[in-house]
Amino acid sequence: MSSKNNSSGSGRQATNSGTNSKGNDYQAYKGPGNQEGYRYQNYDSQGQKSGAYYNPGGGHDFYRGQGQNQGTSWHRNHNAGTQNYYSKK
Repeated sequence: MSSKNNSSGSGRQATNSGTNSKGNDYQAYKGPGNQEGYRYQNYDSQGQKSGAYYNPGGGHDFYRGQGQNQGTSWHRNHNAGTQNYYSKK
């Protein structure tokens, strides 16, 4: 697993990024108020983008499908115990 430090243009400070053992890109960061979050870019077996997972902290996480999974997305609110699932397929 590789890692590096960098800055994003969205007011978040990346604290670690790289590629995990499954070949997915990740980035961990600190946002306003030192809230920690992370994101993953997932790839299918052909190396094409298949989806992005994003956890900004604060009890929420999101998924957006790409490529063959385009049109599929969800949002979880861990504070309220709810999940919204969307599909255009």
